[in-house]
Amino acid sequence: MVVGKLIESAVLGLKQTLLGSGLLNENYTQPEFQQACGEYIKQFGPLKSFSKYQPPPGIFWDDEKYQGDAYGAYAWAVYVAEVTVDMLTYEARVDDFVAVQEVGRVINPTLATGQIEGGVAQASASPYLKMSFGRTGE
Repeated sequence: MVVGKLIESAVLGLKQTLLGSGLLNENYTQPEFQQACGEYIKQFGPLKSFSKYQPPPGIFWDDEKYQGDAYGAYAWAVYVAEVTVDMLTYEARVDDFVAVQEVGRVINPTLATGQIEGGVAQASASPYLKMSFGRTGE
């Protein structure tokens, strides 16, 4: 998963920063890691790490000319829904919905907003469209 690898890469960068500063040993516990983070911030300021997506081989995008495979591999979104289901009537209700979307450089804000809202509408309607029950109501 792309996002997981980006997070893993960023966390490894944090670890390397702490190891390089001498505030953390190679074999550490969670409390030692937390203490090293706090000490690093006291001594040096914010503890930061950056990770950048690297496209798979064969995927090319020219950001200056806007040419190539802009969407050749992955969509960058996370949708999380909090849903309540009445177990007596099987009525489902979406109580909360959070969408996080990476869109890159926005050329047309109205179209970008519409794409995100459309994705949210599809994602929040999906549970209603796919609900099916067996003979015993399960």
